Amino acid sequence: QETWLQLSAFVDASKLERVFDTYASHVWSLDHGWCFCGQCALIGFGRCCDVNNCRYDLSGDMLTRSYGPLSPRVQARQEFSWIPQDEFIPPVNSSWSHARMAK
Repeated sequence: QETWLQLSAFVDASKLERVFDTYASHVWSLDHGWCFCGQCALIGFGRCCDVNNCRYDLSGDMLTRSYGPLSPRVQARQEFSWIPQDEFIPPVNSSWSHARMAK
């Protein structure tokens, strides 16, 4: 609720939507997947602390509000693409000296 109050200082309040009827805690809410809603709060680590199936499509809701009606969903690719990011990491002696990238 405090987030809504903070955002309303920068965005027309009529454009903001509050969805607080899930048990999500610091995760991205999805409407699919095997990590149940609130699982991170119970376990405290792991994959389920990134996304939870709270039967709420946060991405779809946000994109619809930004762009209007969306095309129907399609099957996602089953493989990931590795995109090297080494060239974008600042030198060690820069002010970003704590930037890290896992290999």
